[in-house]
Amino acid sequence: MSKKVFVIWWWVDASNYKNYEDYLNKLEFNPYEIDEKRWKDNLWEDLWEWFEVIRIPMPNKRFAEYKYWKIMFEKALKYFSDFDILVWHSNWAIFLLKYLNENKFEKDIFAIHLIAPASQNTPNEKLWSFKFDKKLESFRKYENITNFYFSEDDEVVPFKQCLDLQKILKDSKYNIFQDKWHFRMQHFEELVENIKK
Repeated sequence: MSKKVFVIWWWVDASNYKNYEDYLNKLEFNPYEIDEKRWKDNLWEDLWEWFEVIRIPMPNKRFAEYKYWKIMFEKALKYFSDFDILVWHSNWAIFLLKYLNENKFEKDIFAIHLIAPASQNTPNEKLWSFKFDKKLESFRKYENITNFYFSEDDEVVPFKQCLDLQKILKDSKYNIFQDKWHFRMQHFEELVENIKK
């Protein structure tokens, strides 16, 4: 059996809106808009020769709540084996930071790749139920297998938050880019190469 890579998708937190009706009223509708495939969609294509890529679907990606995601994530745990690779982007990465900091993970993890996670509220988003203890004391046992990816021109997660995490998780590897914004490209070659390594 090939090594498994687990991937989760991006979300908007429910608490940004008064209620779900408020969210729907603010949502723009464009009948001509087509979702462009991004690197997460293409990860299987980029890695299939070496890895089994497994997606973990979470309930309602645009109206998220940590306690519900925790239930869904724990349903997926039976599919994990020792030395799997976790690849999580944006606020999904925050979920993993919080979960591994607060819960005992039964399996050994081979590598963690966290792309553009916010360490605190951003100008446009609040962490709400995904807020985690800034000391990350329990997560530190994973810091030497954790790779962070940040871009200096990211308008969603300010680059300063990378610098904040570097002070806390000093033994992690930080992959810094200047022009990848919030990592919404079709293929993420540097990530693919790091996973293969």
